[in-house]
Amino acid sequence: MAKMVARMSIRCVCFDLGGVMVRISHTWREAMAQAGLDSETVPNGILTDFPGFDRYQAGDIDLQTYLQQLGKYLGGLNTAKAMQVHRSILIEPYAGMLEVVKDLHDLNIKTGCLSNTNEPHWEEMRLSGRFPAIAALQIAVLSHEVCLEKPQPQIYERFCEKAFVNPAEVLFFDDSPKNVRGALAAGWHADLVDPLREIEPQVRESLRECGIPLSSHDSP
Repeated sequence: MAKMVARMSIRCVCFDLGGVMVRISHTWREAMAQAGLDSETVPNGILTDFPGFDRYQAGDIDLQTYLQQLGKYLGGLNTAKAMQVHRSILIEPYAGMLEVVKDLHDLNIKTGCLSNTNEPHWEEMRLSGRFPAIAALQIAVLSHEVCLEKPQPQIYERFCEKAFVNPAEVLFFDDSPKNVRGALAAGWHADLVDPLREIEPQVRESLRECGIPLSSHDSP
């Protein structure tokens, strides 16, 4: 947990996207159900159990190759239905996160995201209007654009370079323990959130512990 961090040392708050800003399907069966497709014959595993998922997010394969491989993995879906399932990984924004981002901006604290993601998901999150908190973020470093993935050390360095901050000036929220460990190893402050609970209260509590109350309701 990120505790006892001096308020003046935090100049940027960085968020993961899936599981932190966006409620997602964590398994292919969930994504199939969200897409309205029969999921009974789909392997009951997490998204990264399909090797092509990480390869696509790292920029190692193109979209068409990914969709062909995903369709085969999901029992012989065509590429259109594979894309439907892929898009259905994104479910909805977590409530209250736009207010968190706005409150941070009111305190002149930069905001950004560091995410293992992909182009269709990023376009949906950034441009569709469904995820206003993400559209309000000021800095974005994305795996598919930089061909790096968390927890590789270089991706944390890339974020600091883009945000013009030192590692010790960043507070990071992620739902993956290995990515939080990667951030801590990079010299960041970092906190693990539970994607199965509402995120806003967890983030506000962590910020309070860092001496950053975001509103009168957060005052010590």
